[in-house]
Amino acid sequence: MASLIFLYKVAELQQQLQSSEREKEMLRQQLTRKEAELDSAGTVDNIERLSQKM
Repeated sequence: MASLIFLYKVAELQQQLQSSEREKEMLRQQLTRKEAELDSAGTVDNIERLSQKM
C-alpha cells in the first residue's frame, strides 16, 4: 500500500513539473515577443532620431 501511495506522489510531482515546464516555456515565449517589440521600437526610435538630425 505504501508503494502505491509513493507511486501516486511521484506521478503527482511529475505532473507539477510538466506544468512548471509549460509555464516556463510560455514565459520564455512572452519574453522573446517583448524583446522583439522593444528591438523594433528601438529601431524605429533610432530611425526617427537619425532622420530628425539630417
